[in-house]
Amino acid sequence: MPHLEALVENGAMGDLYQPPPHVPALAFTTLATGKPPGRHRILANWEPDPLTAFPRAISRASLRAKPIWEILEDAGLRAHVCNWPATHPAPLLRGGAVSNLFAPATTALPRDWPLVANAVHPPESETALTGLRVHPADIAAADLRYFVPRLDEIDQDNDKRLIPLAGAVAESVTAHAAATWQLEHSQPAFLAVCYPLIGAACRHYLRYPETDVFGGAVAAACQFQDRMLGTILELAGADALIVIISAHGFLTGVAAPGPQPAAGDFWPRAHGVLCLAGPGVAPDMLLHGPSALDVVPTILAWLGLPAADDMPGRVLAEALPGTLPLPRIETWEPARETRASDPAPAPMTGELSKLGYTDPAAGRLRTETARFHREESFQLACYHLAAGHPASAIELLEPLAKFGDPPHAASYLAWAYLATNRIDDAAAVEFPCTDRLSGLLRALILFRSKQTPEALGLLQASEANETDPVFLCLCGDVYRMSFRVLDAERCYDRALAANPELAEAHLGLARILLAQGRVREAADSALRATGLRFNLAEAHLTLAAALARLGQTEAARAAAATAGALRRRTS
Repeated sequence: MPHLEALVENGAMGDLYQPPPHVPALAFTTLATGKPPGRHRILANWEPDPLTAFPRAISRASLRAKPIWEILEDAGLRAHVCNWPATHPAPLLRGGAVSNLFAPATTALPRDWPLVANAVHPPESETALTGLRVHPADIAAADLRYFVPRLDEIDQDNDKRLIPLAGAVAESVTAHAAATWQLEHSQPAFLAVCYPLIGAACRHYLRYPETDVFGGAVAAACQFQDRMLGTILELAGADALIVIISAHGFLTGVAAPGPQPAAGDFWPRAHGVLCLAGPGVAPDMLLHGPSALDVVPTILAWLGLPAADDMPGRVLAEALPGTLPLPRIETWEPARETRASDPAPAPMTGELSKLGYTDPAAGRLRTETARFHREESFQLACYHLAAGHPASAIELLEPLAKFGDPPHAASYLAWAYLATNRIDDAAAVEFPCTDRLSGLLRALILFRSKQTPEALGLLQASEANETDPVFLCLCGDVYRMSFRVLDAERCYDRALAANPELAEAHLGLARILLAQGRVREAADSALRATGLRFNLAEAHLTLAAALARLGQTEAARAAAATAGALRRRTS
């Protein structure tokens, strides 16, 4: 991948932390707005169609935060966005926009493929852009052979594994054609384009060994993406500021929790990739601990614009040594009111029923709308738990657990109760499923209830044959909270042996080491945790405690100040 390699050598790069849940529309909206999910409100990949009640890709109707392209337009720059999740209807940008419903095919044959209304802005460019679309049926066998050289060995009548590859290639080529057309004809000052190819290839083909007919598909997808990157770089010019991001990665090898799941599913890796290159970027720099919330503040600083106080992320100033970030402004958001670019809200089925409409779809729409809101609440609760806000998660999880959907809501509610020391409430939770998490929670509840022998037996049984590093880290947390220091250390060590990038395991180990008086080792572990996740306030606080005990007073004060600032921003 020569084009990406050149950017890395001449720019700054690091693992980009994306907190769970790893829902693409949610994750990409966090990247684009610099706001956490609770503020931008894009919480799912789908929503019910108000006319048919069937699921459709989520629209901009729920978006409650300005993405970077709208901020830049407000600052006087012409911005363009192409194929980014949750951008339909296309926003009314002066630099033009192509929504995420423009590229995906909706029909079996190209001749029957209509352009979705409001997928392109301005409307005058619709004809030219529509002619650039590529349908999966347009992808010939010779094209797919680039990704699967042994294509002739596949019995396509019975083996349908080529279908998602053709779809991802067609969508990415279409998005690429639209983006390059905009660069050539509209010449925006800012361009954001989302390519699904590598993500789709990893989801569907990363599970296969090199000996399989699909064994080289992921590597070929990366090489093909790099060729498209080269075209973008050529059109953008040598003085362009370039940001390459992936919302998350994929676990493989010993870091994977077990055998690869069913086709189309995947084991997400909490860290994606961030690469900055262009004028003003420190060359060949390794970034430590950047998060998805840092991307927008950094781009704004790079362009000479201030970040806002309501953006929890930091400016990655170490990547921009010659750039002095401006003082933050209060917000880039206007007082919330309907703007011309906002999509119209969907009609409410209850209001239609009052007017006498009794379409059979109305009942289904009510059911699907309720299911959609439950999924939104659950995903937001998962985010709050990962961000260290269990009280906020409890408010969302209690009605979900009472309703019984999703089934895992009860386990997550018990975990949130335990995190807020509501032991009796946690013990009263009825677990509708017997998954690993519910067993772990029962052990913690027994520990907290002073039933140590029973708890120890249950936890040791849960840990015995476990290989999932995240679950092993949770086992370590249970042991740590139950004051079983050596057991906790063993679990954390096993988790890190499987996945050295697990910041939570480094933090747990740091706390255990500090409790044992192994202060130097504790400082090292806490420092590793901050390097993987800079926004992990507890890691900075643990580092501060270790440094203070080492007599490094000023460094300890700085670490404590960082922890305080992070907590204030994420509160």
